[in-house]
Amino acid sequence: DELCLLRQWLIHIFFVLALSLLIVKIYRMFKLVAPGQIKRVVMTHGRTARLAIPFVLLQAIVLLIFTFVDPSRKANVVEASGLEITHRCICSHASRAFFVTIT
Repeated sequence: DELCLLRQWLIHIFFVLALSLLIVKIYRMFKLVAPGQIKRVVMTHGRTARLAIPFVLLQAIVLLIFTFVDPSRKANVVEASGLEITHRCICSHASRAFFVTIT
């Protein structure tokens, strides 16, 4: 169960971190080449990080809610196809609510 939760947290936090930095970079580029803007704009790395943090915090709140309301649990799946038997361990939830929020 801990491995399922760790996997869920790492995948989502790193995805949101990468995506938020790309969104902030697009915003920085827009501020630099905005039409009708002649003055020089300075945006530090610290300001960039402060703009990206709300995205990560929002994702962390969603993950915290689902960690306590509907945590991932290890489930064993056995599939038989003719002479071949496949055993897999997957992470599953009791409800489909988590997949609705991320899609």
